[in-house]
Amino acid sequence: MTIIKYTKSLKYYPYKAIQAAAVNCLLNAVNVKNRYVQPIILIKIFEAFCDVTDNKVSYLSLQQPDFAKLTHGFIGSLLSGEMLEFNADTIINFVDAFYLGVGTMNPYIERDARFALGAKKRRGFLRENKDKFIVKWVAMKSPTSLKRENYWSGFPVIGRKGTVTYLEAQGIYREFSPEFANTIHKRIVENTLKHALPRVTEYNKFFQFLVNNKSIYSESTFQDPRQIDDLFKQYCKYFFLKELMGKKRNKISVITDWNVFSNSVAETFIASGVWKNPISGKLPHIINEGINARETNIKKDKDGIEVKRKLLTDVPMQVTDEEALELLFGDISTDLNSIKSWAITQANDLYKRHLRCKKLAQKGRAFTSIKKDFGNVAPIDDELICHLAATFEERGDTKCFNFNFQRRINSTDVMYQLGLPQNSYDLDPYKVLLTSEHPEITPQYLRDLELYDKKNNLVGFVEIDGVYWLTGYKDRKTPKHSEQKIQLTEQTAQLVKEVIAITEPVRQSFKSDNNDLCRYLFVNYSGGMKSKIKAVNITYNKSQRDRNVAAYNRFRDEIKKFTNKREEDLDHFIWRISLTTIRASAAVLVYLETNSIQEMSKALGHTNVTRDQLRDYLPEPILAFFQSRWVRIFQKAIICEAMKDSEYLLEATKFKKMEDLHQFLTNHALKNISKSVIDAHIDSDQKREKKANSDDNSQVYFSVDKGILVALMSLESAVKSSPDNIAINGYAQYWSKVSEFITSEINRGNDRNLKSKLSKAKAHINPKSMKNLIYATTN
Repeated sequence: MTIIKYTKSLKYYPYKAIQAAAVNCLLNAVNVKNRYVQPIILIKIFEAFCDVTDNKVSYLSLQQPDFAKLTHGFIGSLLSGEMLEFNADTIINFVDAFYLGVGTMNPYIERDARFALGAKKRRGFLRENKDKFIVKWVAMKSPTSLKRENYWSGFPVIGRKGTVTYLEAQGIYREFSPEFANTIHKRIVENTLKHALPRVTEYNKFFQFLVNNKSIYSESTFQDPRQIDDLFKQYCKYFFLKELMGKKRNKISVITDWNVFSNSVAETFIASGVWKNPISGKLPHIINEGINARETNIKKDKDGIEVKRKLLTDVPMQVTDEEALELLFGDISTDLNSIKSWAITQANDLYKRHLRCKKLAQKGRAFTSIKKDFGNVAPIDDELICHLAATFEERGDTKCFNFNFQRRINSTDVMYQLGLPQNSYDLDPYKVLLTSEHPEITPQYLRDLELYDKKNNLVGFVEIDGVYWLTGYKDRKTPKHSEQKIQLTEQTAQLVKEVIAITEPVRQSFKSDNNDLCRYLFVNYSGGMKSKIKAVNITYNKSQRDRNVAAYNRFRDEIKKFTNKREEDLDHFIWRISLTTIRASAAVLVYLETNSIQEMSKALGHTNVTRDQLRDYLPEPILAFFQSRWVRIFQKAIICEAMKDSEYLLEATKFKKMEDLHQFLTNHALKNISKSVIDAHIDSDQKREKKANSDDNSQVYFSVDKGILVALMSLESAVKSSPDNIAINGYAQYWSKVSEFITSEINRGNDRNLKSKLSKAKAHINPKSMKNLIYATTN
């Protein structure tokens, strides 16, 4: 029986056997000497070893003979495979890192001259003495080991789709009883199988509360109707105070989390009879007065201004009409285009390297045995890369690659040259492009998309009558509607084909290992070539930056080429990037283009359409502006009023800035809109509806002369012909759409005078005059 199967669960285990000062010393020693493993994981594994063998480690003991004996036993436990469930290469990395780290400070640890001659020779000594170390590990086992081994199981909870999370039940195990902890774990595991994704966060918070109040509550509390009733009422009060006051969380979200937890406890423990029913008849349940979308996703930005944070673009809760116009027709589109332009560049680069790999493979041959072929094949590095390409094409990976070849060529360089997906980050560009083009795609949909079924039939990406479809499942929908088929465009179908081709070596490697992950679309290598995983979803938040500064800075330099944002503004933009915000921004742009909530809901793949859906994404002042000023232009009567003026007005005025042209067009083209129509500060749906009804006969007037038409159509032409629209000014986008609509109205109508003006104006269209006006300026 392997003691530690899930290293990700180790974060929930406190140090009990190793004193704090000794922990810090060991972390420093391992950190300085190794390049292969995370010191904090390794020392937690050593904590587990000390716990199951009933040993204590103090700072003073680190240089004593007894600690050397403990080290020998620990090495034996790792080499035996009983302590840790990893492959042999990873195990030797852990062993060597600990052996080298503690060996430099404890003279009693066994060694020979090879200790100081480098990793290869030192590991040779460890392998030669493997059996000797394992004997010492076996001698240290005690009759109580089995019970302690159960404590280190990790308490995993696996969802129906294979996602693993971990219960923080260690405190319950220690402070209450192993039996109580195991019962809780068993019941939660059984209930979770009913759901696609496990949800344990609220349980873990509850366990922390119980451990912190162990003097008040015990196992018997859950068998007494009065006591269990009091427990959950007290915990409910504590939960809301901590989440609302301590963490400053949104009230609606906290209520939702509590009710999900309350329902889960009732279903898992109360209904099954494991715990008594509270004397009040039920667990506390908070009435949610309807999720008010106006109150969700509201944060304060770096300047202390309240913003709605649902899109790539932060949307201020209070804005003027002019700010709303620039935001709606400029910032949202610009931010989305920035990340799309990055994704196009990165995806093209990766696919070109993949195609190069196929060409190189034709010049080489696959290795049959790395150890046999290494000494007499490809003495020149240019030849070696061809043979490696052929090997990856045939088998997906090469055994012992790092050990044998890194003296000549770095594995990271090889993976880059051959266009292999080194990590999930390499596949992010494809996810961005698919999501932005098809907002109905959710992050989980992509992550769980099965390319093949269990019989190896292609089911996730199929062609029907010349059209390609993705078929996956959306967990938040009901079982009846969970299957989701997405019709791809020619471009997005090509993207999927490229992903399949790029990930094929990973898939081949999974197949050779009989690993079911070979069926998924998005798979990649991890930690070099030794590990392979189902790709995780994109995240570039502040925590990610702190975990991997080098990777964050690399992405920062890449995205910098496609946005005008700099310094702190650039970082805040990057922290908002996720598939969720990309999807939301793409959906909002559908609404801005079509003026239809139905079309937006369709783009998101929603089954039901409600007016509140738009409020999830945009705050009230923005909606008020859009519905009163912009939608009215398209939905109310348009009267184009002819004026006598010169078609050379544009040349005479010579606008220097888009803001000046915007002001001119506002003053001279758009006329007689009643205040009630353009009022952007309506407080409620009821008021807005009342005002809308009172203005049903209102009309929007445009003063149309040749000069105005030349200006508008020149602007429209400049925007549409721009080869690089990632930074188009919001005013330019706005007036371009107005121009398109006005010319359409004139062509549709019967006014000969207006048609004549339009015809003459077309002869003077000059998009070059607008070239320097339409682009957004650098912040």
